[in-house]
Amino acid sequence: MDGDELAHAPRGGGAGVGSGLHGADITTHEHGDVAGTDIFLPDEDDVGGFDHRIRRFDGSDEAFGFHHAERICCHVRTLPELRSIIPLPMRRGPTYLLPVLAFAAVTAACSRADDNAPAVATPSLTLGSPIAAIGSPIEVTYRFAVAGDAPAFTEDYWVFVHFLDTDRELMWTDDHEPPTPTRQWKPGSIVEYVRTMFIPKFPYVGETRVEIGVFSPTTGDRLPLAGETTGQRSYQVATFDMRLQSDNLFVVFRDGWHETEVGGEGSGLEWQWTKQDATFSFRNPKRDVQVYLQVDQPVAGFPEPQRVEVRAGSAVVDTFSLPAGGLELRRVHIPASQLGTAETVDLTISVDRTFVPASVPALRSNDPRELGVRVFRAYVQPS
Repeated sequence: MDGDELAHAPRGGGAGVGSGLHGADITTHEHGDVAGTDIFLPDEDDVGGFDHRIRRFDGSDEAFGFHHAERICCHVRTLPELRSIIPLPMRRGPTYLLPVLAFAAVTAACSRADDNAPAVATPSLTLGSPIAAIGSPIEVTYRFAVAGDAPAFTEDYWVFVHFLDTDRELMWTDDHEPPTPTRQWKPGSIVEYVRTMFIPKFPYVGETRVEIGVFSPTTGDRLPLAGETTGQRSYQVATFDMRLQSDNLFVVFRDGWHETEVGGEGSGLEWQWTKQDATFSFRNPKRDVQVYLQVDQPVAGFPEPQRVEVRAGSAVVDTFSLPAGGLELRRVHIPASQLGTAETVDLTISVDRTFVPASVPALRSNDPRELGVRVFRAYVQPS
């Protein structure tokens, strides 16, 4: 039973607590005003959120910067790059894509100019499995070997991670701020960390390519790295086979849930709010199971964190505190002995306090629902 660093947290679609909520009352990872963010953080629904432009070193002891001519030339992107950085709602119309296609074709040679800037680090990525089912969790280990002669980082950069199909069409991203800020990365050091990601519900099966890079969240400028480049300072670091679900146990949401809500188009996100008590069920496999619960509380409306309890029948299998803005991934191991002998198992999520948005003046909402916590994933896998 634990929390974890997460990928694929809420983005797009607002707070999901009624249309009248005021932005100032939504915690940081639900707000859309921070440029360059992506997963579990602010909304990226404008082009700037994916705008990771190229930077270079003017000298080994100088800050990252452009010569003027380079900035004009290398700001131009190839069509695959444009597709990867333009949000899906903007990519639908042919009226928009035709001029983009012509512009990208004319300037392709410029945007693919050789990048001779010294690499600041060598990235690598290791997946917990070479096969991942749609909707399932997978552990991703990120590793950066900082170059021995790398100059000091002048700001805290972010890592962009793009998941692409065999045509190099962007499917989803896991852009994030590394747990060790880049200002603390030292020459010759190794920076390594693990994130747990849920494969989005995306209409695709087959080989999936993973490309990575480092960019400024304020300007979008990318840093030079060492590795297999695909252009535009994006580096392929892994592939895996994406398949349909097979070995998980189908979850049925029963009493105590509000209707399903969804994020922005192409986000692959959906969630349900609980009431004070909410029950979900699954077929009893008659063996141990691992339950993944991904929950958050995006509204700062309580003087102290909520207490959340998970029960199998009358037995408490997990308890934790959930502060406003806190997003938790709980892994709960339940032995077969606690599942009982019935054909189905009921798990109940209970919270110590609920709220009604319409009764909280600061929220400026007409939403009359009683809300507990917001659940993004309830995934059950036999151990």
